[in-house]
Amino acid sequence: KFGHEHLQPVIKLIKEFADTVGNKPESFAPVDISDITQELEKYRKDFEEAYSKTVKQERVQTLEVVRNNILNTLKESGKDEKLITYAVKSFERSLVREMIRRKSVRIDSRKYDEIRQIE
Repeated sequence: KFGHEHLQPVIKLIKEFADTVGNKPESFAPVDISDITQELEKYRKDFEEAYSKTVKQERVQTLEVVRNNILNTLKESGKDEKLITYAVKSFERSLVREMIRRKSVRIDSRKYDEIRQIE
């Protein structure tokens, strides 16, 4: 009860401030990356090859080369860099999930029921 009573003036000030500032709704239009995703399908084999490498350093280097290649190619065709990066991340995420479901093996070659040793 004590806390409730002492918070009422603060709550009143917050409401007054909100009324003064106003809360204007903003419109949100989802970004369409379907054209970029279609372009990324051309690189599916490259991503699958990179994610099939079990040594992390090799996998990271290969993925970096593939990503840079995609970024340079799509930037030359007039696509926005942020949209490309977002589309690549989304594409990779779905591809890795698909590969794990299809092969029943994670990218570090562990099976579903295997637990990684922590040292």
